[in-house]
Amino acid sequence: MKVLVIEDSGPTRDLLVRALRSEQIAVETSSRLSTGLRQAMTGRHDVIVLDLMLPDGDGLQLTRELKRRDPAIEVIVITAYGSVRKAMEATKGAGAFHVLEKPFDPDELLGLIENALEHLEALVAKQGRVVGRTDLLENVWHAAGRHESDSLDVILSRLRRKLGGDGEGCAIRTIRGEGFVFEVTT
Repeated sequence: MKVLVIEDSGPTRDLLVRALRSEQIAVETSSRLSTGLRQAMTGRHDVIVLDLMLPDGDGLQLTRELKRRDPAIEVIVITAYGSVRKAMEATKGAGAFHVLEKPFDPDELLGLIENALEHLEALVAKQGRVVGRTDLLENVWHAAGRHESDSLDVILSRLRRKLGGDGEGCAIRTIRGEGFVFEVTT
């Protein structure tokens, strides 16, 4: 597992790095939006933890950009501002997985990271069985709108490329009109 932390506060960034590394999670860090975006686009991260207020830009805008480029990436926003409006904007409008208010318990963040990683495990957990599109959307995004459906198609396409072609170990097969099946091939 690999996490990118984009946080301008040195003490908060150090706390996050220590907490993540204590769980054997690989961590990269950035203190600026521009550097964080570059790292996110050149590296493969499972989760990105980012602050809303960065010295060179808005964390919400960065979240939107990250989700536009890779809908499968999970973003956890951390903020010193406990605004319900900002939290809704981050999760519904920008596509963040969750908003965590500072100060927070590092164990809470670790739990959120684990939850974020479980999103497409919903298909793997039902290996060999058909999982309906609506079921998958509701289990992963807790919504089944057009945006989520489009994101699912992009994610499945990327997963298929990463898994390789047929006969290479595992595959995701589409069952027309029913859903998807994760299969292990030998």
